[in-house]
Amino acid sequence: MDVKLTKVLSVHVVALLPPGSTDLNVQLPVQTAGIVGIGLLYAGSQHRRMTEMLLSQLTSILTINDHKIVNEGYRLGSGIALGYINIGKGEYLNDSSDANVLNSLFYLATFVRDIESSEQLDKSCGGALLALMFMFLRTENKNVAEKLDIPRTKQLIDYLRPDILMLRCLAKNMIMWESIGQSTDWVEEQVPSCISEMFSLDDIDFLDSETLPYLNIIGGELLSMSIRFASTGNVTVKSTILGYLGKLISLCQRVPSNFDQRIALIGARNVRDVIMLGLSILMSGTGDLDTLRILRYLQGMTDQHTNYGDFMAINTALGFLFLGGGQQAFKTDDSFSIASLITSIYPVYSTNNYECTSECTEILLEALRHFWALSVENRCLIVRNVSDKQPIKVGMDIYMNSGSTRHIFSPCLLPELGKIKKVVVCPEDSELANEKDTHRIPNDGKYFPIEFDFMNAEKLQSETFKKNLTVFVYKKPQYQNLNLNFDYMLRLEKNKDRKDTYSSQNRADFLDCFRNLSIFKQSKYYEKSLLLSNSGGTENLTEASVIDIKLEVEHLLNSNSIDKLWNLKLLFSYVDKIIFDNKDILKHNSSSKDSGTYGTLLGNTLPKKNRPSNGALLKNVKTKNKGVEYDDTFDYHQERMLLQSENENDMSYLSVKFIEEIRNKLFKKAEMNH
Repeated sequence: MDVKLTKVLSVHVVALLPPGSTDLNVQLPVQTAGIVGIGLLYAGSQHRRMTEMLLSQLTSILTINDHKIVNEGYRLGSGIALGYINIGKGEYLNDSSDANVLNSLFYLATFVRDIESSEQLDKSCGGALLALMFMFLRTENKNVAEKLDIPRTKQLIDYLRPDILMLRCLAKNMIMWESIGQSTDWVEEQVPSCISEMFSLDDIDFLDSETLPYLNIIGGELLSMSIRFASTGNVTVKSTILGYLGKLISLCQRVPSNFDQRIALIGARNVRDVIMLGLSILMSGTGDLDTLRILRYLQGMTDQHTNYGDFMAINTALGFLFLGGGQQAFKTDDSFSIASLITSIYPVYSTNNYECTSECTEILLEALRHFWALSVENRCLIVRNVSDKQPIKVGMDIYMNSGSTRHIFSPCLLPELGKIKKVVVCPEDSELANEKDTHRIPNDGKYFPIEFDFMNAEKLQSETFKKNLTVFVYKKPQYQNLNLNFDYMLRLEKNKDRKDTYSSQNRADFLDCFRNLSIFKQSKYYEKSLLLSNSGGTENLTEASVIDIKLEVEHLLNSNSIDKLWNLKLLFSYVDKIIFDNKDILKHNSSSKDSGTYGTLLGNTLPKKNRPSNGALLKNVKTKNKGVEYDDTFDYHQERMLLQSENENDMSYLSVKFIEEIRNKLFKKAEMNH
C-alpha cells in the first residue's frame, strides 16, 4: 500500500480523481490497467475505500472524449482488482458495510433479466463472478458455491450467456477446491439433468446455438480440473480431458451452412481453446508428447474460421507445455497464484487483434494475459556430482505429507514444495518399506544417499534449498561401489594367474617396486592393487576385497529378492560340491592348481597357532567335529591378514563355516516368516 504509487495510479484512474477534476482524457486501456494496478498494490489488504471504489466501478459508465461508454473489459478489470484486494478473505466480511459489498456482488453475478437496461448489467456479471471467486477461493464455503452454481432449469439457463455459464462453473469449483474430481463421471455429474438429457458430445451431429450451454459447462468443469491439478501431469485427469478434447476437435471441423452455425462454431472453438489450454496447464513443464501433437495439429489449421483468439490460445498453450524450459511449474498452494493464473486464462478470447478492433478492451485487457508469470515457481531439482559439478541422472524418493511416496529420476519437476515431507536422493534399497513396489527407481549404489527433511530443517535451510534446488552427491570410492555377482566371485577364487592391468611392462615393473616396499609388506595382493590402481589415464576394474565379498553375501541374506536368494542357493551348492569333491586331495596335502578347495580355504583362514594339519581337517569334515578352534568373527580380520601375508588367496572369508552360518540364518529367517 505505497502512498506514492497510489498517487501515480490515481492520475490514470478517473474514479480516483476528486469530483470536478479536469478531464485528462485518459484512454480506456490505460484506465483498465490502472484499476488492476490498484488491485495489485492493495492485494490482500481488505482496504475499505478501495473496495467501495472498485465496487462502484463494476456498474460505472465511462466518459471518453465526451462519449459515454459501457465497457465490459473495464468492469472485468474492476472485478479482478476487487478480488485481489479481498483475496481469500470473503468469510471475514461480517459487518454491515461488508454485507452490502457481498449482496451487490451476488446480485450482479446472478443477474437474470429478459430485457436490457441502459446500465447493461450483463457486462458486469463477469467481473462480479471473478471478484467473488477470488474472495472465497479455496474456502469450501458451500453457501456461496450453491449461489454461484449454474441454474438447474432450462428456462433460467436460457437467460444466461454461454460464457457466463462457464465462469459460474469455474467459480463454484474454485471455491469448493477439494471437491474437484478427476474422472469423466464427475464431469457429467456437474451438468444439470435438463441439459444432459438433451445433449451429449457423442450425439451432437452439427453445431447450433442450442448446444453452446452444454459445451461451455463442460469447458468450465474441465478447466477447473486442470487448474486444480496444475503441473502435476495427473494421468487420470489427462485421459479425461483428452477424451473430451478429441471429440470437440472433430466437431469444430464441421463447415457451417448458416449464420447460427457460424456463431455456434466460434463459441465451440472458444471452448476447444479453453480445454486445450487447460490440458497444457495440467502438463505444464513436462513437454508431454501427446499434448504437443495436438497443439501442432491445431496450430496448422488456417481456415477462414480460425481467428486471432485461436492462435493466441494455441501459442499460450505451447508456452505452458514447456514452461521455463521444463524447469518451472504453476503454484497452487497459495490463493494469489491461482487468481493470477485464472486472470491470464480468462476463458473468453477475442476474435480480432487488439489494434484491429474499435472496442479495444471490450473483453479483457490483453496485458492481463501475461499474469501467469505471477503464479510460476522454479521446481526443477538438479542433482550434481560434487567432484565435477555436472548434473547426473539418479533415482529419488519423494515422501509427501499425505503419506504417499513418489519415485522419480533427476533432473525432474518436484511436486508442490509445501506438500513435500522429505526428499531422499540415491536412496538405499532398504529404505523402501514395500519391497514389492515395481515403480521404484533402483539405486545402483554409485553415490552416497543424501536426505533433506523439510519437517526438521531450519527455516534458513529450507529457504536455501527451495531457492537453489540443487543437491550435490559424493561418488562412493571404487572399492565401496562393487556390485558383485556369483560368477565374478568364482573367478576371484579360481583365477590365480592374474593379468596386470597396465599395458606397459615397464610401468608394471615400476609398480612392482612399490609393491615390494616394507610399507606394503603386511598388505595383501588385492590391497596393493587397490592402492596402486587408477594411476593411469583409463579406468580399470578394481577387484573385490574379502570384506566386500562378505558384506555382499550378508546383503544377499537380508534381501527379499528372488534373484538374490537364488544366488545364495548356488553358493550353498558350490560349497557342498567343494567339500565332497576334494576329500582325496585333502588326504595327500595336494598342491593342486585349484587353490579354492575346502581344506585350503579353512586352513588358510585359521591363525597358525590354531591351524590343524590337513589330516585333522579331513577328519573334521568326515566326523563333523565342532571342536576345532575356529574363529571367523569380524574382529579378528586384521590378525588373520597379518598371519596370511604370504598367501594371496583373498577368498578366505568365504569359508565353509561362514557359509554354514549364512545358511542357518536363512533357515531361521524362513521359520520366523512361517
